[in-house]
Amino acid sequence: FMIKKNEESLILRLQNIPIQNVMKIISFPFNFEIFFITVSIFIFIRVITKKDLIFIALGQAILVVFKFTFRRTRPFNNNLFINNLTNKNYRNTSFPSGHSFLASLFCTLLLENKKIKNNRILSTIIRLTPYLVAASRVYLGVHYPSDVLGGLLLGYLYNKLFRKKFKKINFKKIFKKKKKNN
Repeated sequence: FMIKKNEESLILRLQNIPIQNVMKIISFPFNFEIFFITVSIFIFIRVITKKDLIFIALGQAILVVFKFTFRRTRPFNNNLFINNLTNKNYRNTSFPSGHSFLASLFCTLLLENKKIKNNRILSTIIRLTPYLVAASRVYLGVHYPSDVLGGLLLGYLYNKLFRKKFKKINFKKIFKKKKKNN
Protein backbone atom coordinates (compact mmCIF):
# COMPACT_ATOMS: atom_id res chain seq x y z
CA PHE A 1 0.00 0.00 0.00
CA MET A 2 2.82 2.43 0.89
CA ILE A 3 4.70 1.66 -2.34
CA LYS A 4 1.55 2.39 -4.38
CA LYS A 5 1.10 5.73 -2.61
CA ASN A 6 4.74 6.64 -3.27
CA GLU A 7 4.31 5.70 -6.92
CA GLU A 8 1.13 7.79 -7.17
CA SER A 9 2.92 10.72 -5.54
CA LEU A 10 5.70 10.49 -8.14
CA ILE A 11 3.16 10.45 -10.99
CA LEU A 12 1.41 13.52 -9.59
CA ARG A 13 4.72 15.42 -9.34
CA LEU A 14 5.71 14.42 -12.88
CA GLN A 15 2.37 15.55 -14.29
CA ASN A 16 3.11 19.09 -13.08
CA ILE A 17 5.99 19.34 -15.58
CA PRO A 18 4.63 20.76 -18.88
CA ILE A 19 6.00 18.15 -21.31
CA GLN A 20 2.81 16.29 -22.20
CA ASN A 21 3.22 16.52 -26.00
CA VAL A 22 6.84 15.34 -25.86
CA MET A 23 5.81 12.34 -23.77
CA LYS A 24 3.00 11.47 -26.17
CA ILE A 25 5.45 11.57 -29.10
CA ILE A 26 7.93 9.30 -27.27
CA SER A 27 5.19 6.81 -26.49
CA PHE A 28 3.44 6.89 -29.89
CA PRO A 29 5.52 4.40 -31.96
CA PHE A 30 4.89 1.75 -29.29
CA ASN A 31 1.09 2.12 -29.23
CA PHE A 32 -0.19 -1.35 -30.07
CA GLU A 33 -2.14 -0.25 -33.15
CA ILE A 34 0.89 1.70 -34.47
CA PHE A 35 3.66 -0.65 -33.38
CA PHE A 36 3.25 -3.20 -36.15
CA ILE A 37 3.41 -0.38 -38.70
CA THR A 38 6.67 0.68 -37.03
CA VAL A 39 7.98 -2.89 -37.24
CA SER A 40 6.86 -3.23 -40.86
CA ILE A 41 8.88 -0.16 -41.80
CA PHE A 42 11.99 -1.67 -40.21
CA ILE A 43 11.33 -4.97 -42.01
CA PHE A 44 10.93 -3.10 -45.31
CA ILE A 45 14.26 -1.29 -44.88
CA ARG A 46 15.82 -4.63 -43.85
CA VAL A 47 16.87 -3.70 -40.35
CA ILE A 48 14.90 -6.57 -38.82
CA THR A 49 13.32 -9.68 -40.34
CA LYS A 50 9.86 -11.24 -40.60
CA LYS A 51 11.15 -13.86 -38.20
CA ASP A 52 11.77 -11.04 -35.69
CA LEU A 53 8.13 -10.04 -36.08
CA ILE A 54 7.09 -13.56 -35.06
CA PHE A 55 9.44 -13.36 -32.06
CA ILE A 56 7.84 -10.05 -31.02
CA ALA A 57 4.31 -11.44 -31.48
CA LEU A 58 5.09 -14.47 -29.29
CA GLY A 59 6.51 -12.12 -26.67
CA GLN A 60 3.33 -10.05 -26.85
CA ALA A 61 1.31 -13.21 -26.17
CA ILE A 62 3.40 -13.86 -23.05
CA LEU A 63 2.84 -10.25 -21.98
CA VAL A 64 -0.94 -10.72 -22.25
CA VAL A 65 -0.72 -13.77 -19.96
CA PHE A 66 1.09 -11.63 -17.37
CA LYS A 67 -1.52 -8.86 -17.67
CA PHE A 68 -4.37 -11.33 -17.12
CA THR A 69 -2.49 -12.89 -14.20
CA PHE A 70 -1.81 -9.66 -12.30
CA ARG A 71 -4.88 -7.57 -13.31
CA ARG A 72 -3.50 -4.37 -11.81
CA THR A 73 -5.69 -1.33 -12.39
CA ARG A 74 -4.17 1.79 -13.91
CA PRO A 75 -3.09 4.77 -11.80
CA PHE A 76 -5.73 7.12 -13.20
CA ASN A 77 -8.40 4.60 -12.15
CA ASN A 78 -7.07 4.42 -8.59
CA ASN A 79 -6.41 8.10 -7.90
CA LEU A 80 -8.76 10.88 -8.98
CA PHE A 81 -5.90 13.39 -9.10
CA ILE A 82 -3.87 11.41 -11.62
CA ASN A 83 -4.82 12.30 -15.18
CA ASN A 84 -4.86 9.94 -18.13
CA LEU A 85 -2.98 12.21 -20.54
CA THR A 86 -3.13 9.79 -23.48
CA ASN A 87 -6.72 10.56 -24.49
CA LYS A 88 -7.21 6.79 -24.83
CA ASN A 89 -9.76 4.80 -22.91
CA TYR A 90 -7.70 1.91 -21.52
CA ARG A 91 -9.71 -1.13 -20.53
CA ASN A 92 -6.84 -3.52 -19.98
CA THR A 93 -4.59 -3.79 -16.96
CA SER A 94 -1.36 -1.96 -16.26
CA PHE A 95 1.16 -4.57 -15.09
CA PRO A 96 3.46 -5.12 -16.85
CA SER A 97 3.64 -2.19 -19.27
CA GLY A 98 3.21 -3.33 -22.86
CA HIS A 99 4.88 -0.18 -24.20
CA SER A 100 7.94 -0.74 -22.02
CA PHE A 101 8.04 -4.42 -22.94
CA LEU A 102 7.85 -3.70 -26.68
CA ALA A 103 10.39 -0.87 -26.47
CA SER A 104 12.83 -3.06 -24.55
CA LEU A 105 12.42 -6.01 -26.91
CA PHE A 106 12.33 -4.03 -30.16
CA CYS A 107 15.34 -1.88 -29.33
CA THR A 108 17.31 -4.98 -28.37
CA LEU A 109 16.48 -6.47 -31.77
CA LEU A 110 17.52 -3.25 -33.51
CA LEU A 111 20.87 -3.39 -31.74
CA GLU A 112 21.53 -6.81 -33.32
CA ASN A 113 21.91 -4.98 -36.64
CA LYS A 114 25.63 -4.30 -37.19
CA LYS A 115 25.07 -0.95 -38.94
CA ILE A 116 23.06 0.32 -35.97
CA LYS A 117 25.33 -1.27 -33.37
CA ASN A 118 28.43 0.32 -34.94
CA ASN A 119 26.86 3.78 -35.15
CA ARG A 120 27.64 5.27 -31.75
CA ILE A 121 25.01 8.02 -31.79
CA LEU A 122 22.21 5.86 -33.16
CA SER A 123 22.97 2.95 -30.85
CA THR A 124 23.00 5.30 -27.84
CA ILE A 125 19.60 6.71 -28.82
CA ILE A 126 18.22 3.20 -29.27
CA ARG A 127 19.64 2.08 -25.90
CA LEU A 128 17.95 5.06 -24.18
CA THR A 129 14.60 4.68 -25.96
CA PRO A 130 13.07 1.97 -23.71
CA TYR A 131 13.76 4.10 -20.62
CA LEU A 132 12.28 7.19 -22.26
CA VAL A 133 9.20 5.21 -23.27
CA ALA A 134 8.91 3.86 -19.71
CA ALA A 135 9.16 7.37 -18.25
CA SER A 136 6.56 8.64 -20.74
CA ARG A 137 4.06 5.97 -19.67
CA VAL A 138 4.42 6.96 -16.03
CA TYR A 139 4.16 10.67 -16.87
CA LEU A 140 1.04 10.06 -18.98
CA GLY A 141 -0.63 8.50 -15.92
CA VAL A 142 -1.29 5.09 -17.45
CA HIS A 143 1.37 3.14 -15.54
CA TYR A 144 2.98 2.99 -12.14
CA PRO A 145 6.80 3.01 -12.08
CA SER A 146 6.73 -0.67 -11.07
CA ASP A 147 4.61 -1.45 -14.17
CA VAL A 148 7.21 -0.03 -16.52
CA LEU A 149 10.08 -1.66 -14.64
CA GLY A 150 8.20 -4.96 -14.98
CA GLY A 151 7.73 -4.37 -18.72
CA LEU A 152 11.40 -3.51 -19.24
CA LEU A 153 12.52 -6.53 -17.25
CA LEU A 154 10.10 -8.90 -19.00
CA GLY A 155 11.30 -7.68 -22.41
CA TYR A 156 14.92 -8.17 -21.41
CA LEU A 157 14.33 -11.62 -19.89
CA TYR A 158 12.19 -12.83 -22.79
CA ASN A 159 14.94 -11.87 -25.22
CA LYS A 160 17.73 -13.31 -23.05
CA LEU A 161 15.96 -16.62 -22.42
CA PHE A 162 14.48 -17.34 -25.84
CA ARG A 163 16.30 -15.37 -28.57
CA LYS A 164 19.13 -17.83 -29.30
CA LYS A 165 16.76 -20.81 -29.38
CA PHE A 166 14.28 -18.92 -31.55
CA LYS A 167 16.96 -17.93 -34.08
CA LYS A 168 17.75 -21.64 -34.62
CA ILE A 169 14.19 -22.44 -35.74
CA ASN A 170 13.99 -23.02 -39.48
CA PHE A 171 10.54 -21.69 -40.39
CA LYS A 172 11.04 -22.44 -44.09
CA LYS A 173 11.48 -26.10 -43.24
CA ILE A 174 8.48 -26.10 -40.91
CA PHE A 175 6.13 -24.44 -43.39
CA LYS A 176 7.56 -26.05 -46.51
CA LYS A 177 4.80 -27.40 -48.72
CA LYS A 178 5.02 -31.09 -49.46
CA LYS A 179 5.25 -31.78 -53.17
CA LYS A 180 2.72 -34.16 -54.61
CA ASN A 181 4.07 -37.33 -56.15
CA ASN A 182 2.64 -37.64 -59.65
